[in-house]
Amino acid sequence: LQSMLTYKWDQYAKKEFLAEFLIFSIYMLLFIVFSIAIAFKTKSIEDEWKWIEDFTWVVIGPLILMNSIYAFQEFKQMIAEDIKHYFESIWNVLDVLLILGTYFSCFFNIMVEEDEMDNNYLLSFLAFNTLLFWIRLLSLTRGFRSIGTMVRMILEMIYDIRAFLVILLIAVMGFGHTFYLAQKDTDRDEDLTLQLTNLYKLAFTAFDTTDYQAVEWIFFFLATFFIII
Repeated sequence: LQSMLTYKWDQYAKKEFLAEFLIFSIYMLLFIVFSIAIAFKTKSIEDEWKWIEDFTWVVIGPLILMNSIYAFQEFKQMIAEDIKHYFESIWNVLDVLLILGTYFSCFFNIMVEEDEMDNNYLLSFLAFNTLLFWIRLLSLTRGFRSIGTMVRMILEMIYDIRAFLVILLIAVMGFGHTFYLAQKDTDRDEDLTLQLTNLYKLAFTAFDTTDYQAVEWIFFFLATFFIII
């Protein structure tokens, strides 16, 4: 059976996979160039680098075209598999988010004037969509024999540590709230978001115990026990 699957892969499926991988790489490259051009466009740059802004309009047409092709393919797959079954796959959900994010980025750039552009929101959105592209690229590398085994192992490990992540989340939320209350009347009064961030960093042994009071040391030792150990 293994020999038969290997033969079919080498003769038929491998060529289709390589073609799909190449097309997606071009699609992703267009978005990367587009996002970098937007990053230059949303801040003041020297005149010698102004030409980079023109790349926004050079790549936006091909990018919308490629995005529309992928949207059409996903729509056909959605109809063929039924919507309910389609969204049971995390990769299908990722594809939909990626396509919608790319459309939003392109049309936002076209419709909004440069002086009205909200740099922080747009760049944050582009950063999130870029991450989706890289994750999708990682999923496609499963088709390579040398890389696929490692990628599948990582994905299975992430799936298997669900219970651990829930416990870690509860510990971070609980001790973050605890430290927030314990430091409320001190000179180091910090908001809840910063406390949660500090507790998350504690999981990677990155912490600052300067000026801790007795009660905070108690909470600190408890937190290290539950989060680090």
